Amino acid sequence: MSDLTKAVDQVRTARLQAWSRMASHLPDHHILSVEMLRTQEDRTVAVFTIVKDKRPVQYVLEGNALGRNLRPFVTPPTPRAEVEGSSELEAMVMVAAAAAAAPPQPPTPSNSGASAEGIALGEPPPKQPPTPGVVAMGESIMPLVFNLSEWALRDPAAN
Repeated sequence: MSDLTKAVDQVRTARLQAWSRMASHLPDHHILSVEMLRTQEDRTVAVFTIVKDKRPVQYVLEGNALGRNLRPFVTPPTPRAEVEGSSELEAMVMVAAAAAAAPPQPPTPSNSGASAEGIALGEPPPKQPPTPGVVAMGESIMPLVFNLSEWALRDPAAN
């Protein structure tokens, strides 16, 4: 594992720890984070980190270049290491070490490491199927951000 990949993993873990602390004190459905970005494939993505059962969960919607035609982006569940007496963080580190030993896979948004979308779309935490409310939010805000806002931000002198 490269130093850059390790750094990305550290950022993901630190974010999860901070969100976990916040979520433990907040009621369900509080939004901890909404990240919106354009992927290397010119797709648009919104990552919603929301409190559920005093824990942070993530829902991801992926759309076309204009933030439309949304579909859920769900990662397969990562197996948890079953080690007696280990903390959740230790278990996640063991799972990450096992994944690092696995044969390399072609880059995708979930394993792209140090790409622009690598931190937001990587694990932890695993991505879950979006709820109807998350889909409704995504359908409202993604076209606004990735289509209308880009027109609004154009330099009028460049035309």
